[in-house]
Amino acid sequence: MSTSGSTNYSITRSDIIYDALALLEVTGSDSTVAAPEDDALCARFLNRMVKHWLVMGLNLWLQQTATIFLNPNQNTYTLYNNAAADHAAVTSVTTTTTSAASLGASSVVVASVTGMTNGDNIGVVLDTGAIQWTTITNISTLTLTLNNTLTATAASGNKVYTFTTFLDKPLDILQATYKYSSGIEIPMRKISTEEYFNMPNKTNIGTSVMYAVLPGRTSTQVYLYPTPTNANDTMQIKFSRFSQDLDSTTDEPDFPIEWADALIYNLALRVAPIYGKEDKANKVIAPLAATFLQECSDWDNEHANMRFVHDGDFE
Repeated sequence: MSTSGSTNYSITRSDIIYDALALLEVTGSDSTVAAPEDDALCARFLNRMVKHWLVMGLNLWLQQTATIFLNPNQNTYTLYNNAAADHAAVTSVTTTTTSAASLGASSVVVASVTGMTNGDNIGVVLDTGAIQWTTITNISTLTLTLNNTLTATAASGNKVYTFTTFLDKPLDILQATYKYSSGIEIPMRKISTEEYFNMPNKTNIGTSVMYAVLPGRTSTQVYLYPTPTNANDTMQIKFSRFSQDLDSTTDEPDFPIEWADALIYNLALRVAPIYGKEDKANKVIAPLAATFLQECSDWDNEHANMRFVHDGDFE
């Protein structure tokens, strides 16, 4: 006998709901999907459950890295997936101009266009020190046509940033570094918003070494101290994103497959009272639901070696 050679087993929203109802003996054994009204009801409970689990600090797999593009004399950045937000992206391209661009220029010549597409957001560092943001309307060899003309000159060698999609609202920013134009990065210290707002002079200028995060309903505010001065520097972040919704019956959960039983058993526990199955749920399903969730929670951690160093000898 041989093994399957396959490791891509997956489940869908429909599978989760059907199996949860089967645990409660609500779904008939001759069926493979829940009735439409049951599916709609359980989908609402399922989506609320996975959103609630975010507050438990789980979901290591939802962590990503991104770049926040800094503006001189700007210490507050609003992040969400909208052109009205400050500029930040998970995936971006950095290049430089290879010839000077004049005030009013409608295009720039760059060292590389790899990774760029028409419609991308583009930020050109001007000689004033600020970044001018617009979009790319055409790419011809190494020449980028801009949707808006430049409001100041840009010398040869100035940095140019491009990206396609704005960073969506982060759930939280876990770590950050300040990245100099040379490529060297220094760690930034996360502080509370209370500590930030109690600072007497938030407009102090320098290398940003501290940041505070204030999540809102639709956007996240990031506060930097000191206020950055150089548009050639960026802020690199590790953040937690929101889990994706289960909108369709064929959607797969935004979880590793190891969480399948935790999802199924905890959904069954949540909907049991609606179907008058509290006794069965409390006696049989609840212990397993708790065990599966706890085991996944314990597993949901970075596994790395810890090194202890002591300074001097103990007396």
